[in-house]
Amino acid sequence: MAWIIGVDEVGRWSWAWPVVAGACFFEAKNKRNLGIITRLNDSKKLSKKIRELLFDELIELEKTWKCILWIWIKSNEIVDAIGIKKANKLAMEDAIKQVLSKIKNSQKIELKIDWNDNYVFDWIDLVSTFIIKWDCKIDEIKAASIFAKVTRDRMMQEYSKEFSWYLFENNVWYGTQKHMQWLKKFGICSIHRLSYAPIKKIFDSKPKKIRIKKITL
Repeated sequence: MAWIIGVDEVGRWSWAWPVVAGACFFEAKNKRNLGIITRLNDSKKLSKKIRELLFDELIELEKTWKCILWIWIKSNEIVDAIGIKKANKLAMEDAIKQVLSKIKNSQKIELKIDWNDNYVFDWIDLVSTFIIKWDCKIDEIKAASIFAKVTRDRMMQEYSKEFSWYLFENNVWYGTQKHMQWLKKFGICSIHRLSYAPIKKIFDSKPKKIRIKKITL
């Protein structure tokens, strides 16, 4: 039976800051004995509290080599420069390469990736399968989804402390009416994606950007 690296991304449709790709690997003989497996699910279907608890459990499992996790971040500047699809592909590719670097025998590995982008990775010669809604079916993708979402949400929560009027802590995925109201009033900040139509429209009318200090977690 092939071993799986599951991959998922978070932040594709967000108006601000990064797209984050997560990759996860469970070794088959260890996976069967992990109690966390039955509690994993698509991160969007879990409450914030449960996501946080599962995130912390995954970190502890990684410390004892019962799983391998990695996330990779592509900033809003990269998204604007090359487009979200290419930025997403690069984030996934980098996360996969880091996980592969920690696996001794990669000959049995298959990539299972949520959504239907059908990327051809430049430096990864593995069987790759893409399908919509695998983030609630494949354990490794569920874990990758949780790991990426909690990481990104925590980043946006830190930014919300500096620029609270954008409500980043509540708007980590999509634009909302409140978010748009404050964009019209204050303009954009330096982590907004200028290539996205709602942001571009605001920027064209108010080209000044509010600077924001980059947060490193």
